Amino acid sequence: MRSLWSSKKAQLVEIFFDSMKESLAAGHATELPSLKISGFGTWQVREKEERMGRNPQTGEVLPISARRVVTFKASQKLRDGVNGSAGVNGENLDRGDGGE
Repeated sequence: MRSLWSSKKAQLVEIFFDSMKESLAAGHATELPSLKISGFGTWQVREKEERMGRNPQTGEVLPISARRVVTFKASQKLRDGVNGSAGVNGENLDRGDGGE
């Protein structure tokens, strides 16, 4: 019975991440997409310009092509929880029970 729930959870997580990927990939030329989960953080697509890089093994200077990258910024509530600080409404997010 437990393995059935585990596979359902894994399926749900897979669907969630596929949905996130589709949402972030659907950006337009005028507006880069972002995805926000309240109380957790924001994923945002950024454009990186072409730049010069160096092969660390040979020292050869090579161009690195322009590309889109995904960045993540944690919400203040998540940062406070990780650091054991009080939450937005003053509740202590460090439950002291190992997260269970």
